[in-house]
Amino acid sequence: MSNKLKYQSSIDLLKLINCPPKNATAKECEAFRFCFDTLDHEETWITQATKHERTSTLPRRNVPPKTTCDSFGLSFFTSAKNAETTWRAFNARIKERLGYKHLCGGLIHKNDGLCSAIEKSGHFNLSEYENCDLGLEFKIIAVLG
Repeated sequence: MSNKLKYQSSIDLLKLINCPPKNATAKECEAFRFCFDTLDHEETWITQATKHERTSTLPRRNVPPKTTCDSFGLSFFTSAKNAETTWRAFNARIKERLGYKHLCGGLIHKNDGLCSAIEKSGHFNLSEYENCDLGLEFKIIAVLG
């Protein structure tokens, strides 16, 4: 598998500095992510920058999504509990805008990409390498409330 990042050309075009962060590492870990009704839903495995590019949906934050490094990474959590806690903290408007209905869990491998540092909430981003296919390693494990 290539060690070139999937969105490197967009990152370069926007001249994003420290993207992915210098402390991002390739590692093997269990991970959890919000997802749609099926893992093959076209938006389950795309970044916020890609989603924003495809639609005119406003981003969650007041920062244009294609100007931040985080928007080019896939959002994950270190545990199902951390993901569910974060989901419960979102208000109804954010939940509706995001559109997720389920939580999936699986494994990230070293050849999938670079993982950012883990935040206090257990959240981290994965900057995928080209040809990464996470759908093969994940399964739906819960319905989001």
